[in-house]
Amino acid sequence: MPVIHPDHTVLPVADHQGQARDRAWVLGGTYEGISGPFAVTRIGPTFTVDFIAKAGPVPEHHLAFRADNDTFDGILARLQTAGRPYGDDPANPANLRTSHPLAHRGLYWRAGGHLFEVMTIDA
Repeated sequence: MPVIHPDHTVLPVADHQGQARDRAWVLGGTYEGISGPFAVTRIGPTFTVDFIAKAGPVPEHHLAFRADNDTFDGILARLQTAGRPYGDDPANPANLRTSHPLAHRGLYWRAGGHLFEVMTIDA
């Protein structure tokens, strides 16, 4: 099987710089600034989320991440500190639960018109 890794994904949002900074903070990544039309958030050594400004409604995207327990705890703590809703059900991502059918713990939250998911690595 060939070796292949995701490099980046592009998310359309109303406020690309604000959303990029926020996602960097929540996920524990790094806001790298503007690159062309994109506000770039580095999530790992080889992956970025590139936010692009778009006026009006945007189609919802779903981004899912795996995280070790310490990283998951940090993400959960930042969401709680900010008073942001999260939950274990993509249809109800505000139930404040972190159970998950595919991992020991997991959660969803909505931001910038998109659904984000983080699951622990241990299933």
